[in-house]
Amino acid sequence: MKKNFYIHVLFFILAGVWLSPLFAQIDSHKFYGYLQKEYKLDDKNLKKYLINEIDVFLRLFPDNEAAPNLINMQDSLYDKDGKDYESFATALKNLVLYPQSNFVVQSKDRVLEFIEDKKDIAEKKEVIFKVIQDSVFVNLAENRYYNYLKLLYDLEQTKLSDFTLAELQNFVFRFPNDNRIDQILTWYADVYARDGEENEANASYLKVFTIFPDSKLIPYVYYQRAVLYADEFKDAKSAVSILSEVIEKYPDSEQAAEALFLAAKLKEEKIKDYDGAIIDYRKFIVTYPDNDKVMNALWQIAQINHKNLKKYDEAISVYMEIEAKYSTFLSALNALEQIAEIYKKELKDYPNAVLALAKISENHPAYEKSPDYLLDAASLCEDELKDYSKAKFYYELFLKKYPDHKKAKNATKQLQKIQPLIDTNISPLEQSAQP
Repeated sequence: MKKNFYIHVLFFILAGVWLSPLFAQIDSHKFYGYLQKEYKLDDKNLKKYLINEIDVFLRLFPDNEAAPNLINMQDSLYDKDGKDYESFATALKNLVLYPQSNFVVQSKDRVLEFIEDKKDIAEKKEVIFKVIQDSVFVNLAENRYYNYLKLLYDLEQTKLSDFTLAELQNFVFRFPNDNRIDQILTWYADVYARDGEENEANASYLKVFTIFPDSKLIPYVYYQRAVLYADEFKDAKSAVSILSEVIEKYPDSEQAAEALFLAAKLKEEKIKDYDGAIIDYRKFIVTYPDNDKVMNALWQIAQINHKNLKKYDEAISVYMEIEAKYSTFLSALNALEQIAEIYKKELKDYPNAVLALAKISENHPAYEKSPDYLLDAASLCEDELKDYSKAKFYYELFLKKYPDHKKAKNATKQLQKIQPLIDTNISPLEQSAQP
């Protein structure tokens, strides 16, 4: 992608800077006549050359009445060269930029034909044709061009990356005083990022920050740079440093919550700063209580205490918080499973392990593992606590709730086995279990 695009950009620079005095003397009619003549020759060796020459014409004479015809010629040249994505994008350009030209029907047919052949594009057919239809009512050329660029950007087609970058660049050349240049340059950086060109993307984001330091897009630019450092450069510490800029300088921005959550995640998973991660997750929960990632943040705090810091009491406390706040969510069930695991395997606190296992079955009777957890509770009472009365209670409860379960016969055998051992003393479970 880089090589072709840089050649294209260099071509524009040469045409716009070095040759501008020369082209200023060129008559548009003669230039147009030359392009028509060369196009009619249909020389397969001149396709790329003609596409670039048409770009030069459109750059020099953007409002020329021949522009729709020239763009249609480019469409045809791309099509003959087997570049169907570029052909589609060029036909789309004609429809949006020149909605009342003589090439509307022809361009629509080209776009429809392409959409029907590409499933990923077909999903956005409604959006594409809305932009086309609305362009009739957009008077200013720069607004039609902007809408076209936004559509190209939203299509998210890596096969159109070079084409999109060139069009974004051309908008800047043509409308340098437009008040949306910061957005254009941000899209420019995003296209590089999508295409895996992390160095170019990072440099382009820095360009936005440098030229438009007061833009409302700066928090987004910061965040995207942080993502690049985390995912592509594998530099979590630098990513967290950039994210802190968003969190501290732009706390009311759309990116602030995402930045804080990502900073916590990077501290947890990459930097291994578990205490710092917990602080950030808690700050996220307090600062953005309505965010849909609050439950996830709570879960991560519990997991860090459980798996990494081995602070089991703190972990249980957070799991209980999850279970209480999100009782109708799957996370509540998962939290109870984790609580039972800690009590049973880590703390050897069998009375509370039994209560946690029994609660899973009580609160989530349809859960596929609930029968096994109820049997596990009975087994702990029998084998670890020697509380045969409680063991009997849970075996009988299992048979009542799951009479057709494949382990029902085993439960019946266990009942028969412990029956002689049952006494009337206060059970260890009743003595030790904590509410």
